[in-house]
Formats: sequence, structure tokens, C-alpha cells
Amino acid sequence: MNLKQGIKAIPLINILLSVLLLIVSFLLAKLPENKTYYYEHGSIVTHSWHDIFNGLTALFIKVILIVSAVLIIVYIRKKLKYKEKIAFEIVSVLASSVICLIITVFSNILVIGIWSDNDYYPVCYEFTDGVHTIVIEERSFLLSGGGTIYEIQDNNEAYILGSFTTDDGGRNNGHYDINWYNSCAEISYDTFNNAKDSMDTITVTFKSSDFNKQTKDF
Repeated sequence: MNLKQGIKAIPLINILLSVLLLIVSFLLAKLPENKTYYYEHGSIVTHSWHDIFNGLTALFIKVILIVSAVLIIVYIRKKLKYKEKIAFEIVSVLASSVICLIITVFSNILVIGIWSDNDYYPVCYEFTDGVHTIVIEERSFLLSGGGTIYEIQDNNEAYILGSFTTDDGGRNNGHYDINWYNSCAEISYDTFNNAKDSMDTITVTFKSSDFNKQTKDF
């Protein structure tokens, strides 16, 4: 294969690589995400192998766009220098690029999903009794609302203790009544269900008790 044939084969190679990525995505989509959570700069941040996959698909898209741009420039230079017809080559590059982008985006959706955390506009509220620290992350989207309760460790690692839902996408905006105990906390919140008494209470058990903290310090 000479250089000219190799250049013409690049769009096909890109499509084959995209199809290979799609096959790998079908396999990866079945694997558990194994999330870890951290409380950073007032927000709950999620880490998992999805971050790596998302970065790789973004890199692949950039490579496809760069390669396509370079090929188009090469064909235009050939047109100007040798007066060759390049219509078919240009259409081939553009068509293959679109196909690659569609396959890559679909592959990313298979693994990562179509919705991201930011689509639910999360807002965090921090509470502490001086021994335990919890963060309530409120979320809502259209008529879906609720919150997730995390316990924050000394290294800022966060553990999910529980969650609750609210009607009509209602948010408590950090207004909670919390009763603290050695091993748990009772959190009262508004459910926004339009009932006479729309308040409800959830009890969460801490991952680390006072005894565990004292043992660790000792």
C-alpha cells in the first residue's frame, strides 16, 4: 500500500476503530461503576472508572476531528497543486467523521448514561454536631426532587447514609430539623406533598461512631 492509498484508507480505519469502541462499550456497560465520593469545595464529587472512559472518548473525538481536518487540508493542497478532483475524497472524509462521531457519542451514552449529575442542579448543605459531619445534597429536575445524605470523614471521603424524595421537585433549601445521637441522626424535612402535615423524618446511622473515632485517635 502506497502513501496515497494509505491516506484514502484513513476514513475507513476511523470507522472500524469507532465500531471497535462500540463493541467495547457494550461489554463495559455491564460492569459496576464502583463509585467513590468526596466532599470538595462545597460539593459532592464522584470518582470511578467512568471518568477514565469519558476522557478516552473525548480524546478519540478530538483525534477524529484533527485527522479529518488534516485530510481535508491535504486534499485541498492537491487540488491547488495538481488540479485533481477531490469532491469524492472530501465527502468521504466528512461522512466518515460524522459516522465516527455518532458511534462514539452513542458508545459514551451506553457506558456513562445520557444524564449527568449537573442536570439535577445539586446543591449541598453541611451540618455538624461537633463530632459527626453530614452533608445533604439536594437535587431536582422538573417534578422529581429529593436529597442524598452523606457522612463526611476526616479525609473528606463521603459515604451515603440515606436518601429521600420530595414532590413536585421541591427543595428544602437547607432547612432541616436534626436530632443528633451517638450513632445516628434524625432528619426532618418537608416532602411538599400538599398534605396538612407534609413533614417526614428519616433516621440515618453513622458509619463511624464515637467509639470508633476515639479508637482511631488513640
